[in-house]
Amino acid sequence: MDLSVLHRHPLPDRDYFWKDKLNCLTGHLDCRFLEWTGWYNQDIYQRLLGHYRLYQLFKKERKTGTGLAQPMAYILNYRASHGFKYLLSRVTGIVYYLGSFGKPYYPLQMEGINKLLVNEYASILQAFLTEADNNFEEALSQAVGQIMSPEFGKKSANALLHVKQSAVILQTQNEFNSYHNNTHYFNEYTTVNAAAV
Repeated sequence: MDLSVLHRHPLPDRDYFWKDKLNCLTGHLDCRFLEWTGWYNQDIYQRLLGHYRLYQLFKKERKTGTGLAQPMAYILNYRASHGFKYLLSRVTGIVYYLGSFGKPYYPLQMEGINKLLVNEYASILQAFLTEADNNFEEALSQAVGQIMSPEFGKKSANALLHVKQSAVILQTQNEFNSYHNNTHYFNEYTTVNAAAV
């Protein structure tokens, strides 16, 4: 794989040796280490490379199938630990903010985009992981284009955020009254339709 596609701003005097060396790591412990240390949170390109590397490991290590497509199974598996990683990033961001007297912690912004990508825009990530096996550069370009578009992050543009739900609440009240020789039954039914968007 040609990693020069990850050089977003190729400068003639910049040395990409160490960046490319770390990005070439594909072992289980290597990729997990880079994920947990935040290496993949430098920018969108790095984040997608991280998902690609972790997805390749997931496919290799997956022993049994659940009936789900492999990209979706990876995304669901990644979500399981993402909450804790996001919490660690937030704590790191707060410590950095306090220690630097108010400077923003940019990897936290990338982690926020990753949270949206994994939880609410999984279709972009799923398409990227599916196409990346065939043509990594093209899949990366398409995914970055979708993430960088103004529609990314808007609730109105995301159909997954708008789940149409309706609930019917049925209240029943039964009364039994007995007056001398007459018996009366009174049944009252109240139906409330509630819709949530």
